[in-house]
Amino acid sequence: MACDAWDRYDEARESLARDGIVVGGRQAALRPHPAIAIERDNRVIFARLISQLALDGEPSEIDPNLRAARRSTRPHPMVKRSSRIPRINAEISEEAAQAFKKALEIRDHREAQLANGDHCQGAGSCSSCDEYERLVALVDTALNIQPQELSPIDVFDAPAPPMWKDRQKEDWDRARAQHVALAKAAGIAPRQKGLLTDGCRAQANIRWIERYGKYPDGLFVGKPFRLHEFQRDIIRGIYGDPAYWRAVDAALRKKGLAA
Repeated sequence: MACDAWDRYDEARESLARDGIVVGGRQAALRPHPAIAIERDNRVIFARLISQLALDGEPSEIDPNLRAARRSTRPHPMVKRSSRIPRINAEISEEAAQAFKKALEIRDHREAQLANGDHCQGAGSCSSCDEYERLVALVDTALNIQPQELSPIDVFDAPAPPMWKDRQKEDWDRARAQHVALAKAAGIAPRQKGLLTDGCRAQANIRWIERYGKYPDGLFVGKPFRLHEFQRDIIRGIYGDPAYWRAVDAALRKKGLAA
């Protein structure tokens, strides 16, 4: 839905650039171009949907009233602190340990595809990508990893990227501890070095969308959602530009919409 909204927004912008902001003349009175409303509405829809995903935390500047409303719905601080303790299963099944080992062997292939759509056809069309995501699902289910959390397969035995926010570093530390425990159970050494893309929030968000997104209807219903390369570029651009969140925040506050 977010990608559809962006497409409509982009089409409306192109129409306005081509036709101008007013239409009519001579026989008809001048009036605002219909694309103005389409551009405005779809920009807000896109910002709202992206913010609801909470892919990269909240914007740096939030309306005080909105911030207070959010605090009222958050768990008690003691609950938050306890959730930050690395969660490691005391007993890891042989099935999960072996799935972890096999996933690491083909992880580079999947990550290369997420970074470059020409590498292979991707999830849903590539047997290696599909097998990798199947193994990730098996491990995450065994360890009760939630969709909003990093998989222990997505990290390595080293500190979190220094540019990440504290909450993201805590999630990395939990996944890192599980990575080490799984490696021990599988009888292999934990990975000490990762990929260049492992510290990239855009790569993590693209990975999340294609891992958990499914087509809701149509010809490909139920199959993994595959982003087009131009859609991936939009995400890379968003998370490479901190000013984006300030624009999202301004649009939401103007419309009175919750982030």
